Amino acid sequence: MPENVPLPIRRDAACPFSPDPEMARLRETDPVTTSQALMPTGELVDVRLVTGYSAARGAGLPAPE
Repeated sequence: MPENVPLPIRRDAACPFSPDPEMARLRETDPVTTSQALMPTGELVDVRLVTGYSAARGAGLPAPE
């Protein structure tokens, strides 16, 4: 069963660039996680959260310019 991670990601008003504590934990323990997201239609869908930099690079995402 996938781990349910709360979406949308919470932001700290004092520093919006700081990662959500749950995302920071996942980055350290499980940089590629399967979770579920509730769509506006009410459908529950499986999603992949890629929270680690090296995992994102390995996922075939384009390099930042």
